[in-house]
Formats: sequence, C-alpha cells, structure tokens
Amino acid sequence: MVGHDRGLCAHLLDLGEAAAKRSAKRKIFADTAFHYDPSTDTYCCPAGQRLKPKSLHANRHSLDYAAPKKVCAACPLRGQCTQNKSGRSLKRHLRQEALDTMRQVSRRPQAKRDLRTRQHLMERSFARAKRYGFDRARWCGLWRVRIQEYLICALQNLGVLLRYGGDPTKRAAVAVRERKRDRANNSLAQPAAVQDPPSCAWLAILLAQQGSPVLPSL
Repeated sequence: MVGHDRGLCAHLLDLGEAAAKRSAKRKIFADTAFHYDPSTDTYCCPAGQRLKPKSLHANRHSLDYAAPKKVCAACPLRGQCTQNKSGRSLKRHLRQEALDTMRQVSRRPQAKRDLRTRQHLMERSFARAKRYGFDRARWCGLWRVRIQEYLICALQNLGVLLRYGGDPTKRAAVAVRERKRDRANNSLAQPAAVQDPPSCAWLAILLAQQGSPVLPSL
C-alpha cells in the first residue's frame, strides 16, 4: 500500500488468483462469487443471503463479513460454500478499492514481464539467503539492513567462486602474483602514486573474472 500511496506501480503477484484456485480444488465458492454492495456495506452470497460486517481486525486492517449461523446451516448450497460449523465468512481489507486497483495493474503485460524478470534475477537469490538464516531483517534501520544485504552478497559470491572458480587457493595465488607484478611495474613509473592494495583485492579480482557483482564499499 505504501508504494501505491506514493504513486508507484507495484507489480506484485496477485494472491487472490491462488486463493481462487484453492477454492476450486476444494469445490467451494471462491470469494469472487460474493458480490459487494457499497451502499449497504454487505456481501451477497450465491444463495442471495447478506453477509454483514462481523468483526474488525485492526492489526490486519480488515473486516470479517458473515451471515447468521442459522441461515448458513439451513442453506441448500452450504456444501458448495463452506465446511465451517459457524458458516461462511469473508475478509475485506479496509482499503479494498485500492487493493483491487493494484490487482488490475498486476494483470497487465508489463507487470507480468516484470514478475518473470524478478523470478529469474531475485527469487533464487532470496532462496539462497534463507539457507544462511537471512529470511528476514535481523536489525532495524535502513543502514543496518544494507549491511545484512552486503553479508548475503558476500556469501553468495563466495559460493559462486567455490562452484565455478576451480581451486580457489590456486586462483587466489595467481591473482596475488599478478597484482604484485603490476604493482612492481607501476612503482617504477609512478612510485608516489602506488598504495598497498587491500587484503581482499584478490577476491575482487576473482569476482571480476567470474562476472559476479563486486560488493560496494561500506
């Protein structure tokens, strides 16, 4: 919702479609089979009964809508609607209109293309990060979360080196020797401009050779 309020097009996966598929698999009416009437703030079920606001969930910013328990118990379509003893209920977000607008945007071709790009570039990285215990932010504050992302990048880059870089010890030794030779040659031409490289220079060289993103400096 924050991105929507700022005028951003948030191309996110529509979870409502997944919920509809689950309902179809269970052979019960999906939420889309219930029609909302904004004038009365009620839902009309497939049997023609009215579901009224029942309870407010402030933390989740949603309202529960339900019909009386006796009405659901006597409904001839109950077997197609719910298996809950209390009857069928629906959840509606307090800003459902904005949520519906975002869902419509998520169905556009550009949004679907962005989702495919995200799946290719980001989902695999997120899955690997969960292996290291970074499935959620461990600290508060943007700069602290940025440090956590640097740690994740470092672990993933090291994994790429170990998998595709052959023997990392030999590759590192070659990189260090080449760096020393270049430093010696440069010191003859410009001795005052040469500085000792950082201890992790060999890692940056190997990352560049593998085409992996080098970590930005903190």
